[in-house]
Amino acid sequence: MKKSKTILKILSVILTIVVIVMALSTLWLGVLTILQANDVPIPMTFEPSGISMAPDDLPPTADRKVRVVSVILLIPVSITGFFIFFLLRSIVRDMLQGIRFDMAHVKKMRIIALIIAFQGLWQYLHTVIYSIATQIHNIKIELFNEKYLWVLVVVALAEVFRHGVELQTDVDMTV
Repeated sequence: MKKSKTILKILSVILTIVVIVMALSTLWLGVLTILQANDVPIPMTFEPSGISMAPDDLPPTADRKVRVVSVILLIPVSITGFFIFFLLRSIVRDMLQGIRFDMAHVKKMRIIALIIAFQGLWQYLHTVIYSIATQIHNIKIELFNEKYLWVLVVVALAEVFRHGVELQTDVDMTV
């Protein structure tokens, strides 16, 4: 029992750090958007995974617009990633307090699965919008990517927790 509490405490600290980093990265994306919209040169681009291109492939007028669009399109992914880690952190914190199986955990896991599904769909939309903005049409679109496998894993884990809640309720009623 003591070993599992130690592991949960370490996991809680790691998730807290990740939540802070995700919040800071979301703020940084906002700053990059403002800088790029004001013609401040930023030596980076955010290309969706389905597009591979050289800098010469960009139309000359599209550079600023493409950078702004790509950063803006990454902000929802950053925010939803932050929310996933925030939900995981709250589940771990509840477990540290002795709340092992609770319907709130099941709901949080289902929300995490929906967020991951949204991120997969957003990745697809990001690729399409980016290709329209850059006028580059040699894109590789993966409608079903690994995110949907993670959705299934999280949903299965949520169902295991739901069954654990039912078993815990049965045990509490018999005692």
